[in-house]
Order: sequence, then C-alpha cells, then structure tokens
Amino acid sequence: MMNFHKNIKNKKLDKDKSLLFMFITLFFVLFIISISVIILIVFSNWRNSIQNSIKLIEQKADDDIYDQINEMISIPSEMNRINAELLKSNYIDLNNKDAREKYFAGMIKVNNPSIYSFSYGTEEGDYYGARRNNNNEIELYHSTKETKQHSLYYSVNKDLTEGDFIMDYGLFDPRSREWYQYAKKSGIPVFSPPYKHFVKDDLVLTATYPIYSSNGSLQGVLGTHITLSSLNHYLEDIACGNHMEYAYVVEKNTGYLVANSKGSLNFHKSDEGICKRLSIFDLDNKEILTAYENYISYSIHKSIVPTQYDKYHINIDEFEKDGLEWLIITALSDRNFSSVMHNNIRNAMLLSLVALIICVVVYIKFTAKILNPINNLVHTAEKLSIGDFTQRARIFRNDEIGKLAKMFNHMAEELNMLINDLEDKVKERTTELEDANMAFRQSEENIRLLLHKAEAANIAKRKFIANMSHEIRTPMNGIVGFLQLLETTRLSRKQSFYVRTIKTSADALLHVMNDILDISKIEAGRMELEEVTFHFKETFQAAVYLFDAKAHQKGLELHSYVDPQIPNLLVGDPVKLRQVISNFVSNSVKFTDQGHIYVTAVLEEETDQTTIIAFQVEDTGIGISQQEIDKLFQPFSQITTSSIHNYGGTGLGLAISKNFIEMMSGEITVSSTPGEGTIFQFTLRFNKAEAELASISPNLPDLVDTTNDNTDLVIPKESSMVDYTPSVIKILLAEDNEINIELFTSLLHMNGYFCDLAKNGIEAVNLCKNNHYDIIFMDCQMPELDGFDAAAKIRSMELSTEHTYIIALTSYATMEDVEKCKQSGMDDFISKPIHLDQVLQILKTVLVAKSNLDSSSSCDIM
Repeated sequence: MMNFHKNIKNKKLDKDKSLLFMFITLFFVLFIISISVIILIVFSNWRNSIQNSIKLIEQKADDDIYDQINEMISIPSEMNRINAELLKSNYIDLNNKDAREKYFAGMIKVNNPSIYSFSYGTEEGDYYGARRNNNNEIELYHSTKETKQHSLYYSVNKDLTEGDFIMDYGLFDPRSREWYQYAKKSGIPVFSPPYKHFVKDDLVLTATYPIYSSNGSLQGVLGTHITLSSLNHYLEDIACGNHMEYAYVVEKNTGYLVANSKGSLNFHKSDEGICKRLSIFDLDNKEILTAYENYISYSIHKSIVPTQYDKYHINIDEFEKDGLEWLIITALSDRNFSSVMHNNIRNAMLLSLVALIICVVVYIKFTAKILNPINNLVHTAEKLSIGDFTQRARIFRNDEIGKLAKMFNHMAEELNMLINDLEDKVKERTTELEDANMAFRQSEENIRLLLHKAEAANIAKRKFIANMSHEIRTPMNGIVGFLQLLETTRLSRKQSFYVRTIKTSADALLHVMNDILDISKIEAGRMELEEVTFHFKETFQAAVYLFDAKAHQKGLELHSYVDPQIPNLLVGDPVKLRQVISNFVSNSVKFTDQGHIYVTAVLEEETDQTTIIAFQVEDTGIGISQQEIDKLFQPFSQITTSSIHNYGGTGLGLAISKNFIEMMSGEITVSSTPGEGTIFQFTLRFNKAEAELASISPNLPDLVDTTNDNTDLVIPKESSMVDYTPSVIKILLAEDNEINIELFTSLLHMNGYFCDLAKNGIEAVNLCKNNHYDIIFMDCQMPELDGFDAAAKIRSMELSTEHTYIIALTSYATMEDVEKCKQSGMDDFISKPIHLDQVLQILKTVLVAKSNLDSSSSCDIM
C-alpha cells in the first residue's frame, strides 16, 4: 500500500515537472518570437518613420513660418485700415500742426516695435510721419511746400509734439517713391515690394492704403513701414529648433531674398556704398537652386535632392496676400534622423537580449514557487471530490492564488453547511415564498380596491354630468320656449335683436352641454353606433343646409356636392354622420369671413358589402399654422392664436368628430395655410342596404337621438294631409314644473290646440283610465310616479284597437334614456328645451295617422 501511494506521488511530481518544463519552454518560445517580430517590424518601418517625421517637421515649420509672416503683415494692414477710417471721417485734422504731430508720434509709440515708420503722402507732394531711429527713439518728419520739399526730422517732446531739429535729409517727394506709385496704380490697400532702407542695413516692407475723396479722386497714400530683420531671426529659430539645414523666404517671380535662416544680409553692399538685393541664384547652394527650378518649371513643391553623404528634403510653399507673392523654402537632411534611428534599433536589440536572459532566469526561479499553491489546491480538491468535506486548502500568499484558495475554502464551508442544514434552508425558503405570496395577494387586493374606486369615480362623474344636464335643460326649456312666445308678439327692432341674441346664446349653451355629454360618453366607452338604413344624400344635404342661412348672412358661398356613384341607401348611424358634417361646416362658417366653403362627398372605394366615402370641407378662412394642427382634436383644447380665440368655442366639436370618424372605421387629415384657408378630409365606411327603405309610415318614426342637432321629424306627403282641425286631437300633458306647463300650454293654444294636465304620473294614469287621448306628452321626471312607469301602465291598459302616442319630454339625452323610453312603450321623445316646430310636426303626424285610421274605418263600414 505504501509503495502504491509512493508511485502516485511520483507520478504527480512527474506531472508537476513536465508542467514546469512546458511553461518555461512556452515562455521562451513566445519571448523569442515576440522580440523577433518587434525587431522585424522596427527594421521594416524605420525608413517610413523617418519620412513621416520629416513630413511632420516640414509641415510644422512651414505652418509656423506662414503664420509668422501672416501675423507680421497683419499688424501694418490693420493699422492702415483703422487710420484710413480716421482720415476719411476727418477725425484727424492734418492741417492742425499739434494734432498732426501727436497723431503720428502716438501711432509709433503705441504700436509694435517692428513698425519703424508711419507716414502719409499727398497728391500735392506733402509728406508727414514719424519713425523710430537706430536708438529706438521716436522722430517726427515732414516735407511740405513750406520746407521747399526738404525732408526735415525733429525729436519728440513728452507731449508728442515736435522738439529739436535733427537733420535735413534733402529733397523728398513721396509721389516719386515706389510704394506710393504702387498703391496709386493698384487703387487698393497693397504691400509694395521690399526695398533697402536708405539708412538702416535692413530690408523694408511698406503696407500702403490709398485715400480717396468723396468724388473718387486720390488724396494721398498711407504708408506703414516695417523692417524684415525680425523675420530673419524667426527663420533662424525655426531652423535651429527643427534641425533644419535652410529656411528661406523669396519673391516668387523675381527670386529676390526676403529673409533667410543663415543670419546673413539679404542684399549686397559694394565698396562704393551701392546696395544690391540678393536673389536665390546668388546663393552657393545647388540643392536649393535645383528645388526652385523644379518649382518654377514644373510646379513641383516637394523635392528630394541627393548630396554626397545624404539627401535633402526640400519643401516650397506659397504665400500670397495683398500684393505679396512669396515662396517659403525649407530644407531638411535625413542624416539627423537616420543616425538616431540606427542607434535606437541597435540599443533595442541589446536590451531585448538582456531582458530575455533576465526573464528566463527569473521565470525558472519563481515558476516552481508559484506552482506549489496550485498543487496544494489541486490535492485538496481531489479529496473534496471523494466526499472528505473537512479538507481545506493551505494559504501560501495573499495573492490571486491565495484569494482563490480562500474562495475555495469558503465554498467548502458553504457546501458543508448546505449539506448539514439543507432541511432548515428548505423551510426558510418555504416561509419566504409564503410571505411573498401573501404580499402579492395583498397587493392584488389593493389594486382591485383602487380599480373599484376609480370605477365609482367614473360613475359619479357620469351621474353628475347627467344631473347637471337635467338641471340646466329644465330652466333652459323655459328660456327657449318663452323666447319663442316672445317672438310671436309685436317687438321693436332692438327687442327683436335682443331676442335673437338670447336665442343664439341659449343654442350655444345647449351645444356646449351636448358636447360635454358626448365627450363624457366617449371617455367612458359608452358611445355606441346605430346600424339603420338611411338616405345618404338627404342626410348629407340636410346637415349642410342647416348653415346656409348663417353663411348667406356673412356673405359666403356655401356649396355642396354628392358623387352620383354613391348609393343613396346605406346602413350606418345617420345622426352621428350629420353631427360630424355639421361640426366641420360650422367650424368653417365660424372661421371664414369672406370667400367660399365647399363640402363634397366622393365615392372612394366600393365592395359588394361596404362603401367607403371620402368627405372634404374646404374654406377660405383664417387658417392655422402647422405646429397648432396637432391640438385641434384634443378635448377642451384650442390653438393659441389670439385671432382664433376671438371666435370662442369649447374645443370639443372636432374632438368628438374625430372619435366618431374613428368609430366608423375612418381617418381624418388636415391641411391649412394661415391667411388662406383650411381643408378637412376624412373617410367613413358604411354597409350597403340589402333592400329599399319602406315607404314612410303614417305612424310616428322610430326613436332617434335629437340631442346634437335640430333633426327634422318625418314630414308626411302633402297628398296624405286632410282638413282636420287641431281640436279633434285629444292631448294630455304630464308635467310637474309650473314654468314648463305654462310654456307648453301657451305653445299649444297659439296654434289652436288644447290639452288636459296631469302634475304627476299617478294623475296621468288615472286620466287615461277614464279618457282616450290621441297623444300624451310625458315628462320623465315627476314625483310619486315617473314618466317611464306611467307610460308602462298606460300601455298595459290600452286596448288592441287603440293606440295612444306617448312622447317623452326629458332633460336627459343619453342612449340609455332612449332605450328606456322604448322599453316603457313610448313612441318618441323630445329633448328639452322644447322647440315649437318639433311639437307641431309631431301633432301633424298624429293628425295624418288619425285621418288614415278614420278613412280605413269608413271603408270597413261601407
């Protein structure tokens, strides 16, 4: 047994040794490969690195020189521009000697030291200015007719006026100077070519600015003179800082030197004192001359010119501005870079070899030490895998392997605890699940309670709206009714105007109330569509005709058109169709002050079962902006344009119409231009009627909702009317409100009708027991017995040979009320406030029915 364990141990040691050898070999191979690849890449790319470095240095040097030149010449240019404006505006009076002297001396004093002179020469030959002398002291000079055109120089006092006389430099006429003539010829602010200063050993560059009078004649030329020695110094710094061989600035067309990096003069002075400017051809530099000739002949900007020991990389850039056409020439030698690169590569190879040796030694020494904790961890894991949960790994160091050992030991502890305490853990988890389920059930109950409260709030809102409708309609019935009575009396023109105004306001209030009821039903999801067969063309034209009078009153053209291809008989909800068309036409009439309104219905699509109709309402009204269109169909929302607010409205009509359109499987779009008009386009889907509508029955029509429009009741044909007097109709009015009683009886008496009166439902039932009435106008809300129950009892007492028409008088106008009227046996209903035309139309219909019935009875007797 001992030999067996010993063999296992030896095998493990062999495995450890092979693993160590494998790590060392792999490390060594990878290191050699990595170093070799790095050296190969370095060798293969070092020339590209040199070229890129040279390009970057060239580009940076050229950009720096370009910016320096631009900055140098921008100072005199800006100075000329400012002073030209001062002279043009007569801010400086050159005829005032003290002001003139302070002006020129001040310009030199406050400006950059590179500006050594600032002057102004006139077409009369006068010349004024100031300069810095070799001692950097400011001097004033002038040459005028008074000085016989001699140029006189003076020192400057502390107050910047002329001081002591210094020297007479002889005759001087600015008009003879090249810079003056250059500016006069160009006619615009330009730089003159550089020239040798007559005193200083330096080249001078003059920024000129011609000054013209208001009539366009030349008055003189401003000249700001700068020396170019500072540019020489700057090129020296650039060349030194970038390891450049040469840097030159030359004139493009002539090749004359402007500045150089060698610290030498850009002109040659002979023993006789005659100065001659040097050109690029005077330089003892074949490389520069070769690059310049390549540029002149072939427009080559970059040249590589070989020399005896290395190569010159020469770059030529152009600088052109305000009459200056210069070339910036820079030259770099690649020896400054290649030698450094070779040294770096050699040093890198030596360092890599040393690093390899050190890393191999260190790796061999420490690999075994690193593998010991791993071996211990493997040994412990083997024992743990066979069920010995008491084993723990040894912690050698607090490194990553040590942390892994700690985590392993922690896992072993947890595993041991889980195995020993599994039952307790299961019970604990079961209790947690039960608590979670209890909390979930409690949350579900709270949600159900909140939903119940929300539904109760919605029911209370709908009930409140219905009650408010009843409470408003009841007094409105008196207002509207007595206004109708008042209209039948003799009124003055002003009184008639007042009555019409009150009626208009009452109608507007009713319209608002109806809209609120509709939007409430829509939000509650209780709005339903009817499916009845109706005449499309008559319904469409009736909806448009309602606004004909209003449009005519405003001087508008109201036109309607129905596509003849549209079937006349359709199945759908004609009431909501009328309401949608009425809302859009009403809107157009309201917001249009001149022009026209076109209302059209065109067949868009037709199948065997359905018809899709496209509607369009176009007006020439005030229009609305694009950003406000999205607000059109939001309840209680109006666009913010003040001119539209002046027209009033609740902002519900279009929102209701949009909901009706969507309920009828339609879509709506709006296009509008402010000040030009608006176009509403929408589609509606209808089913086709299976058969023709039956001829109009002499009986009353089925119940219809007349809430939101003044729907005309069915009018019988004239041929069916007979000569019946109103007194032959027996009428019963069941109403408990005194105002409504007075109103209704007055309306009847005015038209020759009379009625019996019941002030509650019980009285109405009792009167019907002893009398037969042709028609009963039944208020739905009465004490003791309401109109619905009273109607049901009257129907139960009615003989089969007799039929009393029961018309509901209600302040409610919901679909539930319509259905309730039908269930109680009522034939129709009138929504308060009551209109005389509706009552008279119903009475005429009853007359026709009674006439037909009597005629039929007479025929039976005969």
